[in-house]
Amino acid sequence: MVNYAGLVQHLIQTSPEPFGLLAQQSTPTACLLRKTFGNRLKSLFSPEHGWYGLVTAGEKTENEVHPFWNIPVYSLYGASRRPAPETFEGIRRVVIDLQDIGVRCYTYLATMKNMLEAAAKAGLPVTVLDRPIPLGGVVDGPLREEAFSSFVAPLNIPLCHGMTPGECATSIVRAEKLDVDLTVIRMTDWSHASREPWSNFTPPSPSIRNWDCAALYPATVFTEAYPALDCDRDGPFAFRVLGAPWLDVVQLFADFG
Repeated sequence: MVNYAGLVQHLIQTSPEPFGLLAQQSTPTACLLRKTFGNRLKSLFSPEHGWYGLVTAGEKTENEVHPFWNIPVYSLYGASRRPAPETFEGIRRVVIDLQDIGVRCYTYLATMKNMLEAAAKAGLPVTVLDRPIPLGGVVDGPLREEAFSSFVAPLNIPLCHGMTPGECATSIVRAEKLDVDLTVIRMTDWSHASREPWSNFTPPSPSIRNWDCAALYPATVFTEAYPALDCDRDGPFAFRVLGAPWLDVVQLFADFG
């Protein structure tokens, strides 16, 4: 499904110089690239939840040094949410591998947009490793109003936008008219009609613990804006349930009879 071999071959052919990687430990990409290219993997960039994917939602993370590889891990969810020009020093390409879930307010979309804009400004080519999204090609929900543009609404697209990370990157480059050399490493044996769990789903953030959480997220995430409702974010059923002390479940089912 995810074309790791295609990514490696692409980097062998196009990037003999050092590169940086925007990703998380939740994917094996960093280890694969480190093993294959050694010190050519010069730096890492992390989105919300940090490099290890363990930091709670909304909590800022700091720059750090990778404990084994001794290379910088630059936080894109800390003092700044955009890569500073100095973080690109010594690299000649940016690789992006973010396990997104196909929902506009999941912040990895905004982080990728910021990285693409910064790379375009720095004149760096970008390679995106494409990944599946839980709901396939489902497109649903309201468009973003321009006045409400934010880090959880970075593009004027539906809440469920039905685009894979590679398709999102392509859409961003076109919509923002970015002058950037973008390459997307396409998946194999996956289509937008696919809406079944895949065996090696790895949590991209602390509360998206499994495929079910990711698939139900667009239907329950709105509760985070309503203190009167709860989606069990820190419990065993995160984003899979709705609840409140005042909720009359029997009456609710009767109303929707």
